[in-house]
Amino acid sequence: MIANKESFEPHSGEQLPKSKRVYVAGKIHPDIHVPMREIELTATKSFNGQIEANEPVRVYDCSGPWGDPVSKGTVKKACPRCAAIGF
Repeated sequence: MIANKESFEPHSGEQLPKSKRVYVAGKIHPDIHVPMREIELTATKSFNGQIEANEPVRVYDCSGPWGDPVSKGTVKKACPRCAAIGF
C-alpha cells in the first residue's frame, strides 16, 4: 500500500465500543499521565453455571491525540515536521 495524505488523517472520531480512554499517573513521576484504553469485559459462565464478573482490562492506548474524544488534532498539528515538508 502506498500511503497518501488522506490515509494519515483519522477515519472516525468514534470511540471503540465497550472501552474508554483513561490516564494512569506514573509511579516514579506522578505528574506524567499515560493514556490507557480501559476495555469492559463481559461476564464468564463457569463450568457449574455460575456467572463470574470480569474486571476491565487496561492496555496502552497508542492512538495519539485521536484517541482523546476532545482532541481536534490533525497530522499537521501533531507533527510539525510533516507540515514543514508539505504533508
